[in-house]
Amino acid sequence: MTPSPPRAVVALTLTLAFSCAHTEDFGIHGPDAFEYCSKGECFTVDGVDDAKEFAEVRHAMDVIGITKNEQYEIFRLLAAILWMGNIEFREVGTDKAEVSDMAGTSS
Repeated sequence: MTPSPPRAVVALTLTLAFSCAHTEDFGIHGPDAFEYCSKGECFTVDGVDDAKEFAEVRHAMDVIGITKNEQYEIFRLLAAILWMGNIEFREVGTDKAEVSDMAGTSS
């Protein structure tokens, strides 16, 4: 049996299933645009329907009482974290860092 590739399920699903609806709102273009999602170079898993899984996540959020507005804010925050993961830093001295490359942060 071949193990499934590791996935940050909600983050990856967000980039695959949510991109059409909120590309403008969140700047989501697909998993290959995000360092956190693209390191494994595996964007799909056989037999996994990302849109269905994302709908299940949204339904679970509804069931536990997370409002649509709160869901929107959660996904907005997740998108921000994904974008921040594209920022590269370099060491400055022994106890500091600075941004060395923000090229991967523009939508």
